[in-house]
Amino acid sequence: MKFFKSLFLLAIFQSCCWSTKNISLGNGINLSEYSYKETEIMYCTDRCCNSGIPIIPQTVIGYNFDENWIIAKTDSYYYHIPKYYAYWVFNKKNIAENPKYEDFKANLTGPLDSITFNKILLEKNIRLKLINYP
Repeated sequence: MKFFKSLFLLAIFQSCCWSTKNISLGNGINLSEYSYKETEIMYCTDRCCNSGIPIIPQTVIGYNFDENWIIAKTDSYYYHIPKYYAYWVFNKKNIAENPKYEDFKANLTGPLDSITFNKILLEKNIRLKLINYP
């Protein structure tokens, strides 16, 4: 009987994505939340997005996306730097199949201050507004 209990628990833990909360941003990219302070945008290499390639670092506090772009705002509080916000622009339309870290780095602009971020949004005609998260 103990064997069957162990087997049952193992099956539950192997089949569930209980350790993260994920929001799909398209193209295999998710906003992944491990805890309130550990929220990042990453390319997922498994079904549950427990591992992958980081694109925009922790802690994401605002984001938005469409079929071509992801924009985000991060807070440095997780790293014990008070009141420092960084902004990011990611071009996801240039990401090929089976991408590498370098592919993501080449299509990411940031960290930016708010003035530069808004200037880039205007220059590239990105019509997205940040949505607060969580």
